[in-house]
Amino acid sequence: MTKTVEKVLGLLSFALILILGNTLLATDMLFFRLLIRVGFGYTLARGYTGLQEVSIEPIELDQLNSCVL
Repeated sequence: MTKTVEKVLGLLSFALILILGNTLLATDMLFFRLLIRVGFGYTLARGYTGLQEVSIEPIELDQLNSCVL
């Protein structure tokens, strides 16, 4: 799956959880617990898989000197 598809599916599933959770759960406390557990699960999943590395290109010394006033 591409990253775009994963982002769209994640956004749709989050919206579905918000809408269905708010309409189908009996009390506001249950909805609040759902939101906390979804956030905690997301945090644990991101911690388990790790953050994706960002490639940073090194800055040449000449470029750095031209930025300094």
